Amino acid sequence: MDQQLSDMCARIAQQLGSGHSEKVYQEALAAELRVAGWNVELERVVPTLYDPGNQGHLISVGFARLDILAVKGSESILIELKATSSFSPAPLKAQINIYLKALKPSYPNLVGYGIQFMQPGSKDVLVEDMVQIIVVLSPLAPLPSLPLVSS
Repeated sequence: MDQQLSDMCARIAQQLGSGHSEKVYQEALAAELRVAGWNVELERVVPTLYDPGNQGHLISVGFARLDILAVKGSESILIELKATSSFSPAPLKAQINIYLKALKPSYPNLVGYGIQFMQPGSKDVLVEDMVQIIVVLSPLAPLPSLPLVSS
């Protein structure tokens, strides 16, 4: 899936360019995934659960909205998108880890992807590197950030 997702993001970057809102890139990527046969859900509400006193009784203390959850056969992926002028993998990985922790019981083969569409004024990536992708396989083992796509 890594290469397929990378190719999708490259098409989006080439056609749309930089400067758009996160929502524009989200809709474009959802369309790419659907064309590739994935069932796509946007803005999935993911609860934040807490076990007061470690009693084994989880309560919801908040929620977040996952940008994209996609399922195809036994494969499932979550994608968190950012449209930003600086590449900041640590907060993106932390956010993905929260979603993985909450959704792994329902989607055991879930893989998390963080995708940053770099915006004008980006200082910490080369100009030709418009899209940065990080992969997080499990909530406990994030992989290093990898620039998979260059425009």
